[in-house]
Amino acid sequence: MEMDSSPACLKLPSVAGEETKDSIPVSVASKVRVIKCKEEKFVLPPTHSYFTAPMWMPHQMQILKDDLTMVKSSLNGFRVDEWHLHTRNMNPLSSVIKNIRESVTHEFCTVAWCKLFEILSCHQAIPKSVEEAGHQLNEIELGSVHLCEAPGAFVAALNHYLKTRYESVRWDWLATTLSPYYEGNDRSQTLIQDQIILSTLSNWVFLEDDTGNIMNSKNILNLRNDTSKRLKHVHLVTADGSVDCANAPEDQEIITSDLHYCEIMAALAILDQGWIAYCLVIMNCLFFKIMWGRWK
Repeated sequence: MEMDSSPACLKLPSVAGEETKDSIPVSVASKVRVIKCKEEKFVLPPTHSYFTAPMWMPHQMQILKDDLTMVKSSLNGFRVDEWHLHTRNMNPLSSVIKNIRESVTHEFCTVAWCKLFEILSCHQAIPKSVEEAGHQLNEIELGSVHLCEAPGAFVAALNHYLKTRYESVRWDWLATTLSPYYEGNDRSQTLIQDQIILSTLSNWVFLEDDTGNIMNSKNILNLRNDTSKRLKHVHLVTADGSVDCANAPEDQEIITSDLHYCEIMAALAILDQGWIAYCLVIMNCLFFKIMWGRWK
C-alpha cells in the first residue's frame, strides 16, 4: 500500500471498470437523521442546561432489554470461533467486501471503508455551496476532520470517493485517534495498526497530552485550535469511535454514550459556521447528517 504523505491528498487509486453515480444502489438499510434549524443562525442552548432532565428510561423498553439479554445468554455454551463462523455463513452480505477487493484497486478495504463509501455514494458528500464555488475556480476545496480514526479506513474511503468522482479537488484533512505510540493508553482500547498513520503522519494530531483521547475537554479545545490553524475550512467530520463492550454487551449503548457525546461536541466545535456543513457521525450503525450554519 503506497500513499502520498502530502497533507493535501493521498495517492490516487485506480479503479477497475467504470463507476458512475447512477450505478450505485441506494441501500435500504441507510438510516438518516436530519437536524435542521429554521432560524437564520442556530445557537446551542446554554451549557448549564445540559443533562439537567431526569434520566429517561421507559419501563417497557427495559423489560424488552431484559428478555433479549436472557435469549442472548443461551448462546454462552457456544465457542466464540464457532459462533463467528456461523454468523459469517448466515450473513447474505459476507461476500461484498471480498468482491470489492477483487474488482477495485483500493487502499484499505474493510467493513468501515465500505460503510463510509456507501454513505458518501448515497448522500451529498461535498456541500453544494463548496462544489459550486469550486466549479468557478476549477478546483473544489474540501476540508475534513476524522475523529477516532484508527486504523484509517474512513480516510482511505473518502480519498477513493473524491479521486474517482471529482476531476479537481484540493482536499485538506486532519485525523486524530488514541495514539498507538503513547504507552499510557489502554492497549485493549487502542488500535495499534498504524500503516496509514505512518504513511500520512503529518495529517495526524494526538492533541494536547499526546494521548489522542477526545474524552478530555482540554483535548477538544486543543483540536479546535489546531484545526483552525491548519485547515482553511472544515466541511466534513467523521467519527466511528467505540468502546470494547464484550464484558457487558447488553449495556453497549450506555457504555459508549460518553464517547459519542464527546464525538458530537468535538464535531460541532470544529465544523465551519456560515456554511452548509455536514457532520457524519457513525454511531451504532446510524447516520446522522447535521446541517450547521445558514439555510438557503
